[in-house]
Amino acid sequence: MATARKHSDFIRTLQGLLDQSPTLLLVSMGLGFLITFFVQAFFYGFNIFADVVPKAAISLAVGVAIGLLTQITRFSFGISGAHDFAKGRIGKGVFGLFFSVAVTAIESFEMTHVAHAWGAGNPFLEMVINMILQFVIWVSFILEVRLVITVARSLSDVQEEEALQRDGQTAAPTPQESHLLVLENAILELGKQQLAILEELKQGRKPAPDPELELSLNGNGQHSGN
Repeated sequence: MATARKHSDFIRTLQGLLDQSPTLLLVSMGLGFLITFFVQAFFYGFNIFADVVPKAAISLAVGVAIGLLTQITRFSFGISGAHDFAKGRIGKGVFGLFFSVAVTAIESFEMTHVAHAWGAGNPFLEMVINMILQFVIWVSFILEVRLVITVARSLSDVQEEEALQRDGQTAAPTPQESHLLVLENAILELGKQQLAILEELKQGRKPAPDPELELSLNGNGQHSGN
């Protein structure tokens, strides 16, 4: 009994994590972008523009601006790509994904120079720095692609569910509409009966009595006789 309860708790916990998978992917991708941003900010601020710009604050600001521009661009293309695929705009989604691949490839080439600059002539240190930075770059891209697929599928499921709900609402009439339909059918049936009676009178025939009307008249007569 205790084993079954633990298994059930584990399944519920796992299901909760699966439900939160888009959030976890977004956080992981954002963390990768944040690491890359700091690397770019320090590299451009203290290695590239330090000797070009006279003030260190301005040099660091330039590095921060470059890092922000790159990472916000990647993040924007990741989110917009998910939205485009969910809306069925495959061409725009593929274009955004291709652009994201191009930016990732440029960052990968960039990190090679970062590792060379920070390795300071130490081949082992350069290799380690390059390996770590390449891992962060490409894992962030994989997370971006996975986030696009997950969000696109989730949005598509939500849109299908909303469409089914709209179809169900239009197919099922309200109580007022049901009463109006019944009343309309009754009026049409009564009109048909009156037309039939008029046609029989024109032909000189006695109209057939309505069983329900005759039963009602007989009942009223019995009550009045009593």
